[in-house]
Amino acid sequence: MSPLVRRVLFLLCLVVAALVAPAAIAQPSIPDPPADVEESVPEDVEENAPDGDSDGEAAPSLPDAGEPDLPEAPRLPEAVDEPDSEDRSTSADQNPPPGANDPCGTQDNGTPVVLVHGTFETARSSWSALTPVLEAAGYCVFTIDYGKNERGFQGTEEIEDSAAELQDFIEGPEGEDGERSRGVLDESKTGKVSIVGHSQGGLMPRYYIRELGGEDKVDDLVGLNSSNHGTDVAGARPEDFGECPACRQQTPYQFSGDGNDFTEDLNRGDETPGDVSYTQIASRFDEIVLP
Repeated sequence: MSPLVRRVLFLLCLVVAALVAPAAIAQPSIPDPPADVEESVPEDVEENAPDGDSDGEAAPSLPDAGEPDLPEAPRLPEAVDEPDSEDRSTSADQNPPPGANDPCGTQDNGTPVVLVHGTFETARSSWSALTPVLEAAGYCVFTIDYGKNERGFQGTEEIEDSAAELQDFIEGPEGEDGERSRGVLDESKTGKVSIVGHSQGGLMPRYYIRELGGEDKVDDLVGLNSSNHGTDVAGARPEDFGECPACRQQTPYQFSGDGNDFTEDLNRGDETPGDVSYTQIASRFDEIVLP
């Protein structure tokens, strides 16, 4: 297992633990009273209840115990709320998550990390909690938004086109003269990048590696619940999200009568080509994606 994979797994565990911790230290709940509580109270309790002493003085009251002191919940970097659909077209490009898309400093480990979101997601909604943690751990972090449709939803256009966007982001956009301008690789001290992707973000870079020459530019690919063999999101309705060619391309071809040429072709033969370290993190209880 590569150092990046171990570090990403460790950092993800820290984030999950910090998210769960506030619930764990919450005030203990008071158990429900027994079902026969009314029957257990003596019938004459109101008649015998003291109204004060014989001189008319009120009975002494118990001191207010107040709220118990609780330890502070661990602090996480504040996640940024995902903008409304009408704002998605510009906000993600102009406002990357905190700690992302800055020039690499002298303290980074040499290989930039590119975080790739999934279908209908954005860089900010997916990675805002993780980017500052990775940056603090010494990684130079970059995020990309890709595949935006006419409704402003990201990760929805044809996966081949999204992979070309990823190529331009990593290698630099290609000009009319065939030369590429500055990209993430220009920040790399090793001539390669590491990619961490969620859902489609773990599938789409495989097309870049296999079909667009990315195998000699990617050091390792870490997929988090990657939709390598399809996902139920393929049934997303156009009236809700607009047209989504990427959804159709992620139909589980093993269980579809019509098949799915894109994913089936991508998985034909060697699914892990090139001198790239591949890691897939998935759950056997996942009911959405087929890893």
